[in-house]
Amino acid sequence: MATQQLLTRTPACRMTFVLEESTLLRKIGGQDAWEGELRNLLKISELHNVQLQVMPLSRETHAGVDGPMTLLETPDHHTIGYVAGQQGSYFLTEPDDVSILSHRYGTLRAQALDAEASRAFIQQLLAGES
Repeated sequence: MATQQLLTRTPACRMTFVLEESTLLRKIGGQDAWEGELRNLLKISELHNVQLQVMPLSRETHAGVDGPMTLLETPDHHTIGYVAGQQGSYFLTEPDDVSILSHRYGTLRAQALDAEASRAFIQQLLAGES
C-alpha cells in the first residue's frame, strides 16, 4: 500500500516501468484477478507522472535480460541502483555502476513498445485479441 501511495502523492513521484509481455500473459489468481490487474495497469498508465511500457516477446533479446533493476533518485538528485535476485539484493552507489544501469535502462526503454502501443497491447489482451 505504501508503494501505491507513491503514485498519487504530492509532489508527484516520476515513475517509469518496463514490463515483460510474459508477466502480462500469466493469469495468476484466475481470469477475473488477471483482468482486474490489467485494468489497474491501464488506470495507472493514465497518471501524468507514470510511464508504462511493455517489452514484447517478439524481441529475442534486450538490455534487461540479465534481470530486473531499479533506478532511484534521492531528494538531493543522486541516482542509485537497486538489483534484486533470488540470492539477495543490493544497492549500487558507485558512479560507474549507476551509469551502466542508467544506460542499460535507457536502451531497454528504447527497445520496448512506446507508452501508447503498450496501452493498446494491454487493451487487446482485455478484449481477447492477443
